[in-house]
Amino acid sequence: NRAPGGTIHRSGNNIIEKCCAGGTLEIKDEINCRDDHIVYILSCTKPNCMKQEIRDTKSSGVEMFRKYRKECQHFQMPGHTEEDMEFVVVATEGNDIKRQKIRNTLIKTYKIRNDLNEPEAELIQLV
Repeated sequence: NRAPGGTIHRSGNNIIEKCCAGGTLEIKDEINCRDDHIVYILSCTKPNCMKQEIRDTKSSGVEMFRKYRKECQHFQMPGHTEEDMEFVVVATEGNDIKRQKIRNTLIKTYKIRNDLNEPEAELIQLV
């Protein structure tokens, strides 16, 4: 779904999202952007950039998307806008350790680069 200032995806059964450098990711669970305890991928869709981050949080997808729209420095750089932001919720998991394992598995399996390089202080605020 298109949102003002970026893209947020809602996913259902058997939806394939092309968001990973290492291939396409099948989202097997039905996920709503209002779900909390999520794993998500934030991507820059600008050609010649295509940087990504994968994170997990207890917050909802909508809440995280709004925070990134407001605070993410990458999309304020010259030549970038909020329109270059893509936010994809890829999993939900209430258990913190299991959610982190999902995140780590996705990084390895799909070669997600984690190269948006947001300052650590900003990431602590967001997550």
